[in-house]
Amino acid sequence: MKTIIPVVILVILIIGAWFFTYKHIEDYSSDFIYSLDKISKNIKNSNWEDSYDEFLRMKKKWKRIKNTWDLLIDHQEVESINLIIEKINTYMELKNLDLTLNEITILKEVFRIIIEKESFKLTNIF
Repeated sequence: MKTIIPVVILVILIIGAWFFTYKHIEDYSSDFIYSLDKISKNIKNSNWEDSYDEFLRMKKKWKRIKNTWDLLIDHQEVESINLIIEKINTYMELKNLDLTLNEITILKEVFRIIIEKESFKLTNIF
């Protein structure tokens, strides 16, 4: 009986930590996807200034949380996001419509994949 209580407490702590982590990742990923959708819409309407301002806000937010994400998810995914953000920055400075929209689409998919990989599914456990 003495060993059951610590094990139950440990399991509850692990599940709680996972839930907190998943909620954090899901909230930020959804927020990034929303920002990227706004950026895409502005670019398609040839509103590069507003889209670049939104992009800079998103980039600033990413810089604040990327170190936390390094602890929570695969380091390669964080590096992938960093590289794509820098590509988008360069393409936006050049006002290259096709390449900018392409990289935005890729980055949105990376965030969707991260949400899926961190979700509670049997395929993610085994």
